[in-house]
Amino acid sequence: MAKNRAKGLPTDYRSLKMPAETAYYVPKLQAIKNIIARPELFGITLDPIPNRPYFGTVERSEKMDIALAARLAEIPVDEFIALNPAYSRPVMPIAANSPLVLPAEKVQTFLDNLQSHEAQDKPLSACQRAHQGHARLRPAGAGQGCDRP
Repeated sequence: MAKNRAKGLPTDYRSLKMPAETAYYVPKLQAIKNIIARPELFGITLDPIPNRPYFGTVERSEKMDIALAARLAEIPVDEFIALNPAYSRPVMPIAANSPLVLPAEKVQTFLDNLQSHEAQDKPLSACQRAHQGHARLRPAGAGQGCDRP
C-alpha cells in the first residue's frame, strides 16, 4: 500500500501488486473472518469456542522414539507427527529448544505415563537399547534409523 500511495496509485486490494497465490488466499481469509464475525448475516449459527489453549508443550532432555512419545501421550502417531513436523525420523534427537507439542488435555497424561515408564527403568529410545550391551546381542534391526552421536 505504501508503494502505491507514494506513486499516487490506488491502494485498494485489486490495485496492489502481490504474488498470485497471495491474491487468491487473502479474499478467502477475509470471507472466513466475515462469517465468524457476523454468522447471522449468512444464516448460520456457530458453536462457541472456549478461550483456552488447545496445545501444550513438554520439554525433553533425551532422545525419544516418536512411537513411544505418541503412546505415552495416548494419541495416534500420525497426530503426533502432525503436531511435531520437525521430527521426521523414528527417533527425536536431543536438541535445544525443541519441546514436544501435544493436545493440551494430553500433556498431563504424557507426563504421568513418562514417569511410570521411567520408573520401570525402560529406555526412551530403541537406540538406547541397541547401544547398551554387546553388538552381537542386538535384536535384528535394532538401532536402524538412529542418529549416532
